[in-house]
Amino acid sequence: VFAHNKRKGYTSERRLLKDQKDEADSFHAMLERRANIQTDFFLWQLFHIDEQIVDKEEDIHSLRQQFEEFEKNLYEKADALKSAKKKASAARRATTSADKARLKINTELDKLQPTTIKLTEEIKNLSRQVTSNNKKVVKVEKEAEEHKNT
Repeated sequence: VFAHNKRKGYTSERRLLKDQKDEADSFHAMLERRANIQTDFFLWQLFHIDEQIVDKEEDIHSLRQQFEEFEKNLYEKADALKSAKKKASAARRATTSADKARLKINTELDKLQPTTIKLTEEIKNLSRQVTSNNKKVVKVEKEAEEHKNT
């Protein structure tokens, strides 16, 4: 009976060891599966990150081209503005010069105005005197002729 109980204890102990070994093997298999799944997940993430990097690089390239076009356009507009400012400055100088000349002529004209008015009045007075003297000459000639005829 003792030997039988001893053998029964060994058998149950072997069964327990076998169950523990099976459970440990199952646990290690699950750990390995978990590691494989994590590896696949990380590879999947890396793949999508790489795709995003490629997309972002394409966007950067496109934006750089747009930036270069805008920068070129900006330089062209700046040159056009500079040219227009030069033309406007030249026109302003010409206008200022013409305005100074106009003011100078206006000043000279204002200086001559009183003299012109005075001379015009003198011409009118002298014209009246000439007309008056002509009338007197005609009258004197008429009187002289009448005197001669008498």
